[in-house]
Formats: sequence, structure tokens, C-alpha cells
Amino acid sequence: KKKKKKKKMEYEQEVDWNLLFEPEQWYITPEILKDDIVNFAIFMGAAGVAMVLFYLMRSQGYEWYRTNHKFSSYRLSEGMILKMWMGSFITLFLGGYIVFLETGQVYTSSPMILLALHVVVQLLYAFSTFVTQEISLGLLNLIVLLLVSMFTSQSFSNVAFFASYLNNIYYIFLLIHTLQTCVFWYHNEGKEAFEMVGNVTGVQTTAMIKKKVKKRGISEADKKRLQQRIKDRRAGTPTSE
Repeated sequence: KKKKKKKKMEYEQEVDWNLLFEPEQWYITPEILKDDIVNFAIFMGAAGVAMVLFYLMRSQGYEWYRTNHKFSSYRLSEGMILKMWMGSFITLFLGGYIVFLETGQVYTSSPMILLALHVVVQLLYAFSTFVTQEISLGLLNLIVLLLVSMFTSQSFSNVAFFASYLNNIYYIFLLIHTLQTCVFWYHNEGKEAFEMVGNVTGVQTTAMIKKKVKKRGISEADKKRLQQRIKDRRAGTPTSE
């Protein structure tokens, strides 16, 4: 236990923001890149491949996604969403490379495995939402992605806090986008799901009651009363009401 604690404390160092003005103290310096250009190219190449795959899958279902939004005034712009997704791949792999350097350049470490899992779930979200156009599955992937991002952030911070800080904006965006997708799901599939549950359990929501009232219209008694009033007016006979 003591050995594990000591090993953990070697990595956990607070970020000294003053080092931003001392390039020679940065995690990634020209000297490091010169000696380790292959590994850096692998990380950035993987980020580029992930960005291209995500963009291609998103392009297939973008028009469907845009036209099915029924709450356009309460959501982030599509341009901002795309930039955040693209930027997330860069910051994730850049943070991953910093962790890779700090852990002795081991690809099989737990932070690297979580990084790979994180990117896989990101691509699964794009595939399920834009290619198969399954909103429920896409929302499920986003919720899983939130959980994976928590583990990824914790894993990065255990080695280098700065690697985790690089992705803080992305994590905030991911939370907002998940909430937005919940609303998107409710307007497109959620209402029908609640109605199905209500029909099975006998519990009726306010929306279901309004829908039934609208479908039924006026009662038969009121309809006959109105028809009689119309006949009386045509005949010139004063009505009782």
C-alpha cells in the first residue's frame, strides 16, 4: 500500500500556471518532439482519423438531424457543436500524449485504454445518431460517454493535471449537449414512448389527455343540441336557450 501511494504521489502535481511563460518547462518541447516525433505523429494521426470518421458519419444524417429539431431557439448552434466535437479529438489526444510521456511511453497503460474507449464511444454516438438515425441509441451512447469521460479525466489527472484541464471545456460541452439531446429525444421519440408506457400501465400524462380530448371533440349530446339550434334558426323558431 505504501509503495502504491508513493507512486501515485509522484504523478499528482498541481499545475503551476507560471510555467506557461517558461517554454523550456512545458510537457511538450521541440526537443521532446525531435526525439519522439513518431509517437507524437501516431497520436495526432489517430486524432485526425477520428475527426474524419466523425465528420463523415455526421454528414450522412445532418439534414435529418437539423430538420427534426423542434426546439431550435433553445439549443447550441450546429456550427458550435461541430467545432466542439472536432476540437475534443485534438485536446483528448494531446492530453493523452502528455500522459503517455509521463507514464514512460506505455501504450497499454490504463489512461491510454480509457482514451481509446472514449474515442470509440464518440464514434458510436455519431454512427447511431446520424447514420442509423436512432435517437434513443444515440442518447444512450452520450450517457455512456459522460461516464467514460469522468473516468478518463480522473485517469489523466492522476498522472498530469494539465492533461485533464485541457479537456474541461469539452466536458462542460458534453454535459450541455447531453441535456439538449434529451430534449431532442423527448420531442421525437420520448412522447410516443411515454404514451406506450401509459397505455400498458394505465397512467395517462397531461399530453395524452389533451390528445384524447382533441381527438374526441364535442360530445354527442352537445352536437345534437347545436344541430337543433341551427334547425330552429332556419325555421324562424325561437330557441329555448
